[in-house]
Amino acid sequence: MVRKFSLSRLMSVALPVFLLTTFVTSVTAQGFFGPGFQGLTVPGGTCISGKDCGLGPLTLDARVGYGRVGLNFSLPTPFFTNLDLSFRDANVWIGALGARFESSSGVLIALKAQANASRRIGIETAEQAFDARNWDGSKLQWWTLEGDLGYRISSSLSALVGLRRDQMSVGLTNPRDAEGQPLDFVFSIPGLVEFSETYFGDFSSKLWIPYLGLEFTGHRFRTSLLYSPIAWADIKVPNRFFLSLFVIPGDIRVLEGFDLQYKVRKPSQFFEFYSEYDFHVSSNFVCRLWSSGSWMQLRGRGNVDELGHLFVSILGIPLVNISESDSAGGTATYTRSIISGGVSALVYF
Repeated sequence: MVRKFSLSRLMSVALPVFLLTTFVTSVTAQGFFGPGFQGLTVPGGTCISGKDCGLGPLTLDARVGYGRVGLNFSLPTPFFTNLDLSFRDANVWIGALGARFESSSGVLIALKAQANASRRIGIETAEQAFDARNWDGSKLQWWTLEGDLGYRISSSLSALVGLRRDQMSVGLTNPRDAEGQPLDFVFSIPGLVEFSETYFGDFSSKLWIPYLGLEFTGHRFRTSLLYSPIAWADIKVPNRFFLSLFVIPGDIRVLEGFDLQYKVRKPSQFFEFYSEYDFHVSSNFVCRLWSSGSWMQLRGRGNVDELGHLFVSILGIPLVNISESDSAGGTATYTRSIISGGVSALVYF
């Protein structure tokens, strides 16, 4: 059964993480962890930014963490080749670098780049796609670039507007049927015949996410909520099948290729929460615990293009050279969730 990811599943994991972070923040603010954790404070108030704490308005941070990516892409069509694809065991290490500037007038500017350590994952598809049920996802790669512009409305609340570029890709290799038998096949009899069947594919998503958000700041913690109803998604899943037969006596060659490309380009909904908690190490150095959860969903018309080609020759003379193509549409559904957490180190200037 192909697993789908929903906002309710995301929140069932993200909410406990958020509540745990809030609880730790609360008990630490009460001094439960001793005098060594009294927080970043200034006379007469709570530390809101590095500048408020006398540490300078500019913050540079390096972040590392571990996360889980859940993804499902479904596109039924009038063809027999319906697509229903999902990630399995997509646990990744994540690294990020960021810079944040807060002026005395309350203006905030932030930049961040993050990426995962490339790794192999499992991918599951409906059997209509070339009779393949399970694939190896080679080199899952995900990265983002984003910028924020904000303004502090009060001592504990800021409004944000930002833009994020998000890109993810993974190759589909080593297809297997529902019983786990490989579909790639090679057979040869030296000097007589050579035969092979090969299946492969890819998944890629390119997102532009303009968003609005709110940032809540308290005693050594910060939480932000981001939302976009117009996150633009460009998603493609090309799948390919290739057959080759070479009969050496008579120089008989048969080549058959079959390409499917599933694609959708639509706006989608995007939601993200982020929470962090600081431990003051020195006058300008801070360690931080952080947690993050994001969810996005797209539903709209998608397309699948089919292209088939058959070539037959004997003694180098082409006998058959046929290409056929077709295209159809259907209602595509794309859902993705990413939950992560880790530690970071910050330096104030």
